[in-house]
Amino acid sequence: MVSIYVMRSEFDEADASLSNLIAFTRSTNLFQAYAPQITLLSAYLSHALGQTSRALDCYRSAAYLDRSGDKGFIRLAARVGEVVLRIGQGEEEDEEQVQGMTAQVIKECKAYGAQFDAVGRILEAILAREIIEIKKSLKSALEQVTRSLDNHLRALILALMANMYLLTASDHAQLMLKTCQQLASGLGAPEDKANELLNGGSVVGNVPLGLWVGEKFLELYRRAGKDSKAQRQAELNAGIQCAMDRILQRSERDATEDVGGETTVEDGLPSDGMEVDGGEEGQSDEDGEGDKMDEST
Repeated sequence: MVSIYVMRSEFDEADASLSNLIAFTRSTNLFQAYAPQITLLSAYLSHALGQTSRALDCYRSAAYLDRSGDKGFIRLAARVGEVVLRIGQGEEEDEEQVQGMTAQVIKECKAYGAQFDAVGRILEAILAREIIEIKKSLKSALEQVTRSLDNHLRALILALMANMYLLTASDHAQLMLKTCQQLASGLGAPEDKANELLNGGSVVGNVPLGLWVGEKFLELYRRAGKDSKAQRQAELNAGIQCAMDRILQRSERDATEDVGGETTVEDGLPSDGMEVDGGEEGQSDEDGEGDKMDEST
């Protein structure tokens, strides 16, 4: 449930569920057995809230705690999360080092197969320099996740693809954005999004993705001179922005509360007194065309 709550931007519920999970596993002497999964969930929650330092610590700890070796699901999921986070940091990171780690993670994803293969192709698209290679990788990933009915990854891939067509094929971009919006809303957003959000109601659905899609729609409508649609979209965006502002406020509040303390098991991390950002043991290994998509997707 924690991962579902995170995808729906229901962070209070995610935090409460994670705390309950930690309390239960401790009381039943199961915490050590489930520490990798719990730490990975903590990473996802921190990442979604923009708490990058804590998220990075959690990703590295989760990878370290997975004793399944190179074949471990948790280890690979954590390394993917770390790579994505570091790519998002941009200039704050060593580009050469991040690219090297990303290339290694891509190999591991392809070797693992299943949904990780699609994840690897998304990372390939991020590293690619030629537009044709980017489209090829994203199209391949989209076909895989569509067959497996993975709407979470499908929404992400459609957003990446739509962004490539905004200036060159706006009609095609709108089709992809519409599908992406439906998928983001399908993660739990209320039917009347604008009124619910503007009135400060409970927010579900992927808020950051919904806001991004709404801003792209607004850009397309204004460029096409569709004033009435642009005005309606601006109203919808205002509601989603209210939800986004609440997420940012929560992130800032949590960051302020965490200042001055080491991250330990008391915060839901792996083991008593373990510092997840300093020791060598806690660090993960860093060694290392159809241009147009079928509109029916």
